[in-house]
Amino acid sequence: LPFSVVNPYYPEDPITVKQLLTHSSSLHDSDKYNKSYVCGGIYVGLGEWLSTYFQNDRNSSTQHTNFLEKRPGEEHHYSNVGYGLMALIVERVEGMPFNQYCRKHIFEPLKMDATGWYLKEVNIQQHATPYLFVPQDKSESIPEEFSKLLETKDVNPDQNNPLCLYSFPNYSDGLLRTSVNDLSHFLIAMLNEGTFRDQQILKPSTIEKMLSPQSQKSEKQGICWHYTGMDNIWGHGGDDPGVQTGVFFNPDLKIGMICLQNNNMGSRTQVLKKMYLTVKDL
Repeated sequence: LPFSVVNPYYPEDPITVKQLLTHSSSLHDSDKYNKSYVCGGIYVGLGEWLSTYFQNDRNSSTQHTNFLEKRPGEEHHYSNVGYGLMALIVERVEGMPFNQYCRKHIFEPLKMDATGWYLKEVNIQQHATPYLFVPQDKSESIPEEFSKLLETKDVNPDQNNPLCLYSFPNYSDGLLRTSVNDLSHFLIAMLNEGTFRDQQILKPSTIEKMLSPQSQKSEKQGICWHYTGMDNIWGHGGDDPGVQTGVFFNPDLKIGMICLQNNNMGSRTQVLKKMYLTVKDL
């Protein structure tokens, strides 16, 4: 990386790629991450934003908001910024932007033609509007990071309020724009030893490692994916303003479930569980 990422509480302990992949790096998503959401396209590059993000800790001798007071590898703690760093590492190793790398090595081979990281890479006329449900008792105290994304300044309490199509610089942690159909191609590859039709994007040995415990601090943490504790179901959920998603699958039974919601209400877990049990019983 073109800048240092060192936990100031444990400056002699290196942060590893595996720790980033398994959320045990000691990184913490600070308020600066939450405040980086903007309507429309991304306004600053990934590398520039991450460098600035960590600059505060490098310049501070007292308060370190981007790190836990835990040794790298000591605790399981989910980090979105850690996956921004992973994307930047890919860019440095491959010599191309992360979004272009994904298009060349994942989206195009898997025929994910309606998929992209940036708004400019997809047809926004087909983009679902995200909606934020605002309870009556919270209509006067919406956090700024949410309120600035509202399409109108007038909030309708106890209703779904439309949000703008937004972006954030650390996009690789969860800003993928896709469809259920496109995403199913990737899920099929996960269920088929890394292959979709005649295109192989991952080795079977890589899939095996991804779907096995990889963290000493969490028996449910694989590489990227999480074990649910039910049957042999692995997956990952995602939440953002007006967005709730889930991709889960059982590689033994070759059953996969995808749930994409354009609001933040209801139980994604219950929807996915009902999908799974319905198909399992067939």
